[in-house]
Amino acid sequence: MGVALAVALVGLAAFKPAAREVKRLGWVVALFLVLVVYLAIVSDINGADWEQRLLRVVIIFALAYVVAQGRYHMPSAMFGLGFAAVGNAAAFYAGLTTNNYPPFLTGFWGDKNVAGLWYAVVLAAGFVTLRRWYSKVMWLAGFGVLLFLTGSRTSIAAAVLALAWGALRGRVGVFGRWLLVLLGIGALILVEERYARIGVFADREGTDWFRELVTLAMAEKADVAPWYGMGLTSSIVRLPGGRWAYFHDSYLALRVEGGYLLVGFFLVLFVVMGLGLFSRKINVSPETLMFEAAVVVILVCAWKLGEVFFTSIAAIAIGALLGAKYGVPLSGPEDSEAIPSRGDRAL
Repeated sequence: MGVALAVALVGLAAFKPAAREVKRLGWVVALFLVLVVYLAIVSDINGADWEQRLLRVVIIFALAYVVAQGRYHMPSAMFGLGFAAVGNAAAFYAGLTTNNYPPFLTGFWGDKNVAGLWYAVVLAAGFVTLRRWYSKVMWLAGFGVLLFLTGSRTSIAAAVLALAWGALRGRVGVFGRWLLVLLGIGALILVEERYARIGVFADREGTDWFRELVTLAMAEKADVAPWYGMGLTSSIVRLPGGRWAYFHDSYLALRVEGGYLLVGFFLVLFVVMGLGLFSRKINVSPETLMFEAAVVVILVCAWKLGEVFFTSIAAIAIGALLGAKYGVPLSGPEDSEAIPSRGDRAL
């Protein structure tokens, strides 16, 4: 579904004019093209079956590019996605979709963690942008319940941290934003170690046992991977008993497939440029805040949910954020004006 959606959106964007010029996008594209050649060479040297994987990477980047150019009005699209997410839940409980992880909500996404990722993005991005308190309460209650029904603990944690970012981001400077990131990482580790199996999540011993097997196998493979990586499609491990499993950690997957260069590219794109950790600017537009919250969800979910960076929702989030933050309108009013500015952007 992710790649098909990306292909459809990129194809439709070819018939839409760009609404803005993103000044810093040129060097990002240039670096990405170098990265594509680099990944092809590294993959070929390691004898990896890389062509289809590289095509996916290019398509996902192309989606981020056209979104950044403003070929779609993404603030409106995000609220539209909220309605679609409600429809997905209705179809699921009406028995019109697959039910691969009963009793957890999946719907047309087919996987509870994928569903959790999308619901977390919708919850956080919409909540931090809504103006009136009762709208916030309704949005949080509705999508909070739907997110909880997916049973995706990582996605729930991601939404909480994204809401915290939305509440505090406009009140702190560079040091404060770095402190927020460090506190968020510390909170994730603490919850993972001490509180991951409490209450309704107490029956996850089998799931966590399997996840631990994958985690150990990932660490072993990362330890032997050269600094330049092992090539595309190499983020897969063989478990005791002969079973194969994909990496659960997107950061380690980047490290193993493309080495430190690939990891650095994504950290610069999502963390440095996206969240603006070195920017002295405190107040940002509502559109920027919306997609910063979405990117926080992406960064957290990438820690535990496997293939996250090379998904359509990640491309939409980072593309829309770069466009909102660095874009200059080519004609007409700024897209972000569709969401009126206000003094209390966060909560």
